[in-house]
Amino acid sequence: MSAPQLFVVRRCDGFYRFWHDVAEPAPISQARAVFDRLTHGGTRNITPQDPEYYEIFAADPLPGWRDGRPPLVRRLFPHDAQAIEAHLLGLDADDRRLRFFRAATDAQIRAHVQGIDWDHSLLLGAIRADTVAGMAEALLDRNAPPRHAEIAVSVDTALRGQGLGRCLVAGAIDRAERLGVSRTNLSFLRENRPMQRIIRVLGGHVDMKELVGMIPMPAGTAANADTRLAA
Repeated sequence: MSAPQLFVVRRCDGFYRFWHDVAEPAPISQARAVFDRLTHGGTRNITPQDPEYYEIFAADPLPGWRDGRPPLVRRLFPHDAQAIEAHLLGLDADDRRLRFFRAATDAQIRAHVQGIDWDHSLLLGAIRADTVAGMAEALLDRNAPPRHAEIAVSVDTALRGQGLGRCLVAGAIDRAERLGVSRTNLSFLRENRPMQRIIRVLGGHVDMKELVGMIPMPAGTAANADTRLAA
C-alpha cells in the first residue's frame, strides 16, 4: 500500500514567492482544518491582495523531478494574467488545438485570458523563474457553492513527461472539491494520449467511444463522479 499524500499549509508574506510553512505535513483533512482556522473558514487572507495569505500545497507534489528544482504549484490570480497569456501563447499549433479544440490564434488566446471570469474560475499554475510553465483551468458553474467544474490543462513542452500535468489536474480537482464541487468534466481529443495516461494514473477509466474519462473524486464527494478530462 502506498503512503498517503501529505499536505502543508503555507503563509505568503508580501510577494507570492516568499512562502513559509505554518504546519507540519499532514493528511488533507488535517491541513484543511489548519487552513480554515487561519482563514476564518476560507473567508480571509486567501488572495495576494491581503498583506499575508495562506494556501494548501502538496508536501511533495512532484517526487523524482529530474529537471532541477520542481516548480511551485499554487493558485493563480488576476495579477498573473500576463504570465498566463505568455504560457498559452507559447503553445504551438498542435498544442493549441488540443487545449482549445480548434486552431487558436494569438488574438483569440489574448481574448480568452482577458475574458477569464475570476469569480467562477479556479486556476492552478506551475511557477518557474517567475513564469507560468503549466496550468489547469477549472470553470465553475454558477451555483453557490458550485457543484460542477470543467477543467483544461497545458504544460510547457520542456517540462513534460515528469508528472506535472497529472499534478495540476489532481490539484485542480482537489481545490474544486474544497469549494463544493462534486463533479468535474474535461474532454479530450482522440489523439491526446498524454491526457489518457493522466486519467489512468489518477485511478480513472477512459471511455474511447465517448472520449471521456472518469476519475474518483477526493474523499467527501460522490464516488466515481462523471469526470471528462480535457487537455
